[in-house]
Amino acid sequence: MVCPKCESENMQVQMINKQHFKQGHGCLYSLFFGLIYWIWLLIKWASRYFKLFLYFFLIWPVLLILRFIISLIKRRPFSIQNNMKHPEWVLKMMRKKGRVYNTQTKMAVCQNCGYSSKRI
Repeated sequence: MVCPKCESENMQVQMINKQHFKQGHGCLYSLFFGLIYWIWLLIKWASRYFKLFLYFFLIWPVLLILRFIISLIKRRPFSIQNNMKHPEWVLKMMRKKGRVYNTQTKMAVCQNCGYSSKRI
């Protein structure tokens, strides 16, 4: 691996662990907003599951079929494993309140000049 800044090959790849805490609302907040708050929650939950329904039962099969057709045209082997990964918005939407979530990313750091990049 070559550093784009100083063009040395003394690069080190590191795994960076980021922690995210999804915080919920307290009891006083829900008592203060009362009925309006609970109606908003019902609308929000309904839209969340509607998006998931659209993704899993409408969009995902169409994309899978299109990917299969493209692989037939380009004469490449069809791999379903890459199609099973969920987009980032689905993962963020399904996170529960009051929990800590870890996300891991790779980062390359040059040992000569200290340049860091997320591209690996």
